[in-house]
Amino acid sequence: MALTEQEELNMKNAMRGKLSDNYDDLEKVLENLSTKMKNTSDHGTYKFIEKAIQKIDSKMRTLKA
Repeated sequence: MALTEQEELNMKNAMRGKLSDNYDDLEKVLENLSTKMKNTSDHGTYKFIEKAIQKIDSKMRTLKA
């Protein structure tokens, strides 16, 4: 699965804590990060992505409410 430059940037921003206010964008970033987390073998990277996913999930719940 090849990601566009914008998708890569969105993932990097999400891992740095900069999240979009658009639910659909967050959903796509969550999907991409989940895929990246499944494919990583480095424990540190796995935990870093896991924390970003938790933040995205929390923001998505807030936006949905």
